[in-house]
Amino acid sequence: MIGFFIKKTFFDLWDNLISIVLINLGFLLVLAVPIGLPLLFAKVTVLVYATLVVGCVLFFVYAAAVSCAVREIACYRSFGFREFFGFFAESWKVGVVFGLLIAALGFLCGLAIPFYLSMKSFLGLFAASLIFWTAAVLVLALQYFFPLYVQLDHNFKKSLRKSFILFFDNPLFTFFLFIHNIVIFAISIFLALLVPGCTGILLAQNEAFKLRMYKYDYLEENPDANRRHIPWGALLYDEREKVGSRSFRNFIFPWKD
Repeated sequence: MIGFFIKKTFFDLWDNLISIVLINLGFLLVLAVPIGLPLLFAKVTVLVYATLVVGCVLFFVYAAAVSCAVREIACYRSFGFREFFGFFAESWKVGVVFGLLIAALGFLCGLAIPFYLSMKSFLGLFAASLIFWTAAVLVLALQYFFPLYVQLDHNFKKSLRKSFILFFDNPLFTFFLFIHNIVIFAISIFLALLVPGCTGILLAQNEAFKLRMYKYDYLEENPDANRRHIPWGALLYDEREKVGSRSFRNFIFPWKD
C-alpha cells in the first residue's frame, strides 16, 4: 500500500504540476504575514503575537481551501480558478478554527516547555515531556484532519475525533506519512517551496486518507476479518488500473506515447 501511495501521489503531482506551482505561490504570499509582519513590530510584543496568530489563521484558511482542491486531484477530478475560489466558501470557517487551535498549541509549547525545563527538577522535566509528547501526538493525528473534513464529514468535531481514531489505529503508517511529508518539505526548500511545497504535502495527506479508507470499507463489509492482514492488492486493484504505469519518456514527452 505504501509503495502505491508514493506512486499515486507522485503521478498526481506531476500531472497537475502547473496548478500546484500556482497554488504554492499563494502559500508564499500568505506566509509573508506570519514571517514578515512580526519583523515590523519587533519592539511591540503584543503586536508580534497578534500578527503571528493572524498569519497562522490566514495560512490555514488558505490550506483548507487548497485541501479541497487537492481532494479533486486525488479523486481524479479537475478544477479551475472559479472552483478554486469557491473552495474558500466551503472551508474558511474550519480554517479559522483550526488556525486558532494550532496557534494556541504553538504558544503553549513555546512558553510552557521552556518554563518547565527551567525548573531543573524531575517534576519540571516530567511536565515538559508530557506537553511535548501530547503535542507530538496532536501533530501526527492532525495530518488526517483536513482530508477527513473535505472528503467525509464537513464537521469540525467529528473530523477532529476521527483524526485521533485513525492515528491510534494506524500508528506506523501515520508516522511514515509524517516522515514522507518532512522529506517533501526538505525537497521543496531547494525548489523555493514551489514544488512539491505545502500543496504537495496536503495532496499526500489526501491521497493517504483516500487510500486508507479502503481498509475501513473492507472491515465494514467483513467484520470478522483480521485487521492485521488487509488484502491491499485486491482493495487497490481499481486504483492501480486508473493510475497505470508510465515510462520515463512518457513523463517528459507524454504526447509521444
